[in-house]
Amino acid sequence: MPIFGFVLAFNLTRANALQSGIIIRTMKRLLFFGLLATPFYGLLYRWVPVNIMFMLLLVTYLIYILESNQKYKWLIFIFVFLVIGVFVEYLWFGIAYCLAAWWFCKSPGLLRILVWIASTSLLAVVNSNYWACAAIPLILLASRMRFNFPRLRYIFYAYYPIHLALLLYIQRNIL
Repeated sequence: MPIFGFVLAFNLTRANALQSGIIIRTMKRLLFFGLLATPFYGLLYRWVPVNIMFMLLLVTYLIYILESNQKYKWLIFIFVFLVIGVFVEYLWFGIAYCLAAWWFCKSPGLLRILVWIASTSLLAVVNSNYWACAAIPLILLASRMRFNFPRLRYIFYAYYPIHLALLLYIQRNIL
């Protein structure tokens, strides 16, 4: 999750993400593939909380709120974060991680990287381990390297339900 959440956050910091429709298109894709993954996720994990695509959708919506000029945006933001955040995978910790990554990517600085690192370590509350912290040096190292990969827009979205279907197949037929 930390790498996927960071990449999403990074992509949502692009100039004019709100005005160009990037945020809305991302929310539509996350909703579609989240719904597509739901039956596999439900059979594997008993339905609650809803899968990570919905957590990323919630994060994207929260960023939409922050980027917009809504009158009561902070009230809406707090309500959505606190109330709806309890129903998604990784709970508030995953949401906070992605928002901290977005805040850091938007304008890197010492305080922002420390908040992002702290939020990464808080994922241990959900995971019961600190393996998420292994993503920190990988992300920081990758940010210093230049990769020339073709843009594969839907690969992450498609990967999630496909890997859940594969895990379900293995669980039902091999184990």
